[in-house]
Amino acid sequence: YNEYKSYLSIMTAGEEIFVAMVTFVASCFMVFGGVIPYIPQYLQIVKEKSSEGFSLKVCLVLLVANILRIAFWFGKFYELPLLVQSFLMIAVMIAMLELCLRMKNQANLPPSSVKRFTGTFQHVQPRVHAFRLNVQPLHVFMHFACTYKSLYRLATVYLFL
Repeated sequence: YNEYKSYLSIMTAGEEIFVAMVTFVASCFMVFGGVIPYIPQYLQIVKEKSSEGFSLKVCLVLLVANILRIAFWFGKFYELPLLVQSFLMIAVMIAMLELCLRMKNQANLPPSSVKRFTGTFQHVQPRVHAFRLNVQPLHVFMHFACTYKSLYRLATVYLFL
């Protein structure tokens, strides 16, 4: 930068605006250039309802690499667009992981395997307290627990393969 300082001092206002625009466009390409290839892939997975051919290990490697790059930034500062790119890539990788795990879960579990509580709790008497909490009924919690416990287990297995 010091080499160009003397050149920058003799630039006209139009040249300074041009350099600022080129710098901004280059920064935008740096930030969004790593994310753009995942957009068609995301749309294809949604369209086909299958994440076949997409490796979850790639997401893991990119997540670790971008987390390390963010951690490195605190020790030695580098360009801000690269830091923004790291945060954006982490968000995109989490979105891809969520989509792939959702699609694999739908493909692996038949619809009849989802457990739903359909009984009643006639023998359970609610306790009366001095204060009233807005608590969901137990069957809503059981449905939530049965559905999302299997998703959590599936995500854990895929992430640690």
